Amino acid sequence: MIKVLLHAFILVLLIPEVNAGGAGSVVVVGDNPFDLAVAELFGERIGAEVVVLGDGELNETTLEELILLNPGRVYIVGGTEAVSWRVEVLFGAKAGGAVDTVWRHVSPEGIEVVRFFGSDRYKTSQLVAREGWKRAGSVYLVHGYDLLGLQRVKPLAEKEGAPIIYYNPYHAPPQVRNLERVIEGLGAENVTMVSSPNITHVEMVTSKKLMRTEIEASSVISISPESQAVAAIKRAEEFLKRTEALREELLEVYKTRTTPKAREVYVGNLTLQEVRLRMIERDNSISASRDTLNRAEKALSNSLYGEAFVLACEAINQARRPLAWMRNLREVDERRGFLYADEEELTAPQAILRLIKSAGPWLVLKRPAPPPPTATPEFKEKWEQRMKEREEMMKELQGYFRDAKAALREGNETLAEELALKALSRVSQG
Repeated sequence: MIKVLLHAFILVLLIPEVNAGGAGSVVVVGDNPFDLAVAELFGERIGAEVVVLGDGELNETTLEELILLNPGRVYIVGGTEAVSWRVEVLFGAKAGGAVDTVWRHVSPEGIEVVRFFGSDRYKTSQLVAREGWKRAGSVYLVHGYDLLGLQRVKPLAEKEGAPIIYYNPYHAPPQVRNLERVIEGLGAENVTMVSSPNITHVEMVTSKKLMRTEIEASSVISISPESQAVAAIKRAEEFLKRTEALREELLEVYKTRTTPKAREVYVGNLTLQEVRLRMIERDNSISASRDTLNRAEKALSNSLYGEAFVLACEAINQARRPLAWMRNLREVDERRGFLYADEEELTAPQAILRLIKSAGPWLVLKRPAPPPPTATPEFKEKWEQRMKEREEMMKELQGYFRDAKAALREGNETLAEELALKALSRVSQG
């Protein structure tokens, strides 16, 4: 009897601190299937709803959903490339912190925003497992690009309430040691590993260890290396097509929707419009990704499944790089008046989203930056006056922003839209 009570007491102690959010929590994640799987398992563990952002960005639908949920605590799975920093802004919290750590910020509205900021999916999965579980009886290890392996183990992890952690057997020793420490810290008795196509099956089954680590697997789930390579190539092709489509769309935008301002501003001997078109046309990431994908398909045809898998992973990374900067380029140029923005009548969520994009950090900062320490007294006086004006503007914007969200939650879309548009007008006035 004493043993049973002691075991129950230990289980209570092992409940993670992050579990305190309960039904008042929400988990926000991008639509990358690897981060999404980690987020869904974590959301299930703490009883939180999971909101998925397409390409990691807010749109009017997800923005409205998050506002109406009105959570007391928000968990963000992934770094700012995986999930936009605008999620922090939406909840009035400041974004910032070291990479490969857990950011925690509390907004003036009393909402705690927690971001598992991994530099990649490997580190993100480790942070979520370490902080979200603390202790786990079982852990599943899957290669960070093995979609087939992930699909195989996710139902098993859901059934056991276990975390999934991504691994790459060819990571540098410091990264491998960090994975070992996370596994050891979780105290898992059962470590299930999915075979990776770039490790020989015999080596995994006989040693039941990850190469170059001391992690001992309780069991190994074997998947056909050919199937894993085919799945990786298919995903690379889908990613590449998305990137190519965005490039074609942007080329058309910069050819047809630039304002006179973009044709009057010069960068060297070229107009800004010409510079932008050259940037998009001459980026070689897409052609490099296509070449790598062709090599992956050739390796597959030669039954070199491990090589095909690795090359497909590389093609995905090459195709991903231009996505972020091309999206950001369009957004920045619309805000600066170099591109014509869509002029359709805005709904309340669209107006709030445009406010977040236009005002950004101004909606969460408490006070502008102080003057440089070497500044003269005259400069400091002018600086203080200017910063005082900006501080008043920030308070005004933050008031409109807060009230617009409250009005939307109360179902008064007309008032929410009116307040957001007032804030946008204030931003345009400077």
